[in-house]
Amino acid sequence: MATAPAIPTLYKGAGPGTHWHVNDPRLSGFTVGAMANTANRVIGHITNYSFPSAYLSFSTSYAIARSYALTGPVGVASSAGPGYVYEIDLSAIATAPALVNPISIISGAASLAGAHEHNGAGTLIAEIAVGLPTPSLAHQCGGLMLTPSVSAELRALIFAIRDAEVLISGSVLAGAVVNRHSVY
Repeated sequence: MATAPAIPTLYKGAGPGTHWHVNDPRLSGFTVGAMANTANRVIGHITNYSFPSAYLSFSTSYAIARSYALTGPVGVASSAGPGYVYEIDLSAIATAPALVNPISIISGAASLAGAHEHNGAGTLIAEIAVGLPTPSLAHQCGGLMLTPSVSAELRALIFAIRDAEVLISGSVLAGAVVNRHSVY
């Protein structure tokens, strides 16, 4: 007898002064802009988050959400002004929104067959994951040292893996937000 796959617990970090820090989704839920869902929008959302977006980002990792909750536009989280990690249980609501796997979307887009390709060194992936704006120079054929070519697609793939990212296109009702953890 086949069973339905378990819906993972999701987490959302909100640093001091961010939108979800100021606007409590336990009261209003999480909402998203009404926009078309495309691979380019997934890539743009992950690499250059802009508001409004067609997607909401969540993580399956509490540790990742916590790291996002520790800093925000008004500073570092403290006991007097903590950041928040929201815990989301989609099985707590009657109609759960569909989860979007950004890795599948990015790697499956026909025009992005080589999304993972680069001409950098073995450290390139780690450098991108930690957010270095310009990766280290890499040896090229002929002895040249050049800054590696890194596409937005590759950055999005690395960020999505680093953050254990799951996207939702649509709103998440307040009833799915089952806890808010204060962190600092």
